[in-house]
Amino acid sequence: MLENTENYFKDPELEISLSQLETGCIPYVFNNENYLLFKDIEEKINLISDYTNIDIQFEHIERPEFPTVEASFLIKTNKNLNIKYQYFFLTESPVELNFLNLLKDKKNLHIYFLTDIIMCKIFLKIPDKQIKILNIILDQLN
Repeated sequence: MLENTENYFKDPELEISLSQLETGCIPYVFNNENYLLFKDIEEKINLISDYTNIDIQFEHIERPEFPTVEASFLIKTNKNLNIKYQYFFLTESPVELNFLNLLKDKKNLHIYFLTDIIMCKIFLKIPDKQIKILNIILDQLN
């Protein structure tokens, strides 16, 4: 069970998913807000904690066997490091499409980096240019 977390992490399904994940990402919606929960090693998350900027980009990847929307994050730190994280939303999943549609409407995202505890929280306002790209992608999918 995660320690030092907020009430919405008391979701038993989420707890199980996170406990089985060594590294990776889980998209999660709580109270009509979008969260990406990146689980990683402590050393890498420590590098992120002094971030100065985060760029996000969306790209539609059309593959018959695995059609996805890639969300790519480039995190720049005070130590002049560029750290990249990605998540590939499966476009055939109604849950993940709902996540993307909510993201498009809300235009912001909560990103949490964690090991067994939350180590870094970032609130990201998604730039208008990327919202337009996400709109185009979602229009093509609907």
